[in-house]
Amino acid sequence: MNMNKSMTLILAIVWLSGCASYKSNVMFSGAGSGNDNAWFEMSSFPIEVNDQIEINVLPWKGEELMIGNEEIMAQHIKITIDSKGYAQIPLLGKIFLQGYNLAEADSLLSLSFANFLTEPFVETRFLNKRVSVIGAEKTQVVELPSETIRLSEVIALSGGIPSKSRANNIKVLREDKYFVADLSRAKERLKNDIYIYPGDLIYIEPVKRPFSEGLRDSLPLISTLTSIITLFALVITIL
Repeated sequence: MNMNKSMTLILAIVWLSGCASYKSNVMFSGAGSGNDNAWFEMSSFPIEVNDQIEINVLPWKGEELMIGNEEIMAQHIKITIDSKGYAQIPLLGKIFLQGYNLAEADSLLSLSFANFLTEPFVETRFLNKRVSVIGAEKTQVVELPSETIRLSEVIALSGGIPSKSRANNIKVLREDKYFVADLSRAKERLKNDIYIYPGDLIYIEPVKRPFSEGLRDSLPLISTLTSIITLFALVITIL
């Protein structure tokens, strides 16, 4: 076997191994499932045991007030729902909140705070509702600032789509279903910019570069094959 044929053999092996190895960093392969209207529906998340909630309270319907030279500031109360569904809230004591959505909790707490404040304005928000964003360059957990947040907003909060990632093949996994979104074209945005729920996993697929990635992954194999073929050629020459 001459050296030209040997190099041809090496390149063929590299190409074949590259075709298989470049996909090794691509997760959750498949065409997608569950692309129905449910992905485009807003949802109110019920308060659950161990949820962390911030309660913002202001009197006088939330209007800015000055008493003397002092501005009345909103009270920011952070609480955790206990194992029985209750929250320990200053002034109010224990209040059962499990099963309520945030709007219902706002109304309930407004009525309770009305015993101590004049026309209180109460606004609650979750502190522990998050999603995971997995990308080609980084992975992070993103806190959901509201219940009506879309895929593009979560990606923006995570820092945007990295240069080595695909905007046309973004997977959103929710329990046993997943949605494949294409955010590469503006006119298709409304068909792909779904609402995101707590616990969703967003996967931004890396750009596929089969030759360069296959070559990189196959460098140890190339080195080994080159050594073997060189040694074989040397033995043939001596014989």
